[in-house]
Amino acid sequence: MSTQVWSDDGAKDSLNLYLRTGGQGLDTYKVCLYKQNLALTKDTTLAQLLAAEAAFPGYSRLTLSYANWPAAVATAHVAQSTYSVQLSWTCTGGGTTESEYGWWIMDPGATKWIAADKFPAGPYVMLSNGDNISGSITLTSQSHN
Repeated sequence: MSTQVWSDDGAKDSLNLYLRTGGQGLDTYKVCLYKQNLALTKDTTLAQLLAAEAAFPGYSRLTLSYANWPAAVATAHVAQSTYSVQLSWTCTGGGTTESEYGWWIMDPGATKWIAADKFPAGPYVMLSNGDNISGSITLTSQSHN
């Protein structure tokens, strides 16, 4: 059997189909934060992420909408799409220090995780009322040609 090759257009199309197909893409999926310094791999489990999920006052999972994923673009054989709405979490209390190391996306039924990443400038400390983490997420698909 030969090795499959994907073009840049194929990588963009596959990412667009996954992210932007109404009702079948990442619509209603949840973006969560994690509070442990996890070594993320393809073998990371949903149970590990759930056990590490943030719990600071005011934290909640954010819901994604397929309408906010722009069309993917490819540069240097990597297709990417950046969520067009800024995601934001704000601490509404204080007293307990919690460091947030990154984010992950989970299906609405909490049966699987889709993607995860560490904050490049993290961890971010959530301690006081008004402490905030905000930004955007970018998902990628790489072509091999």
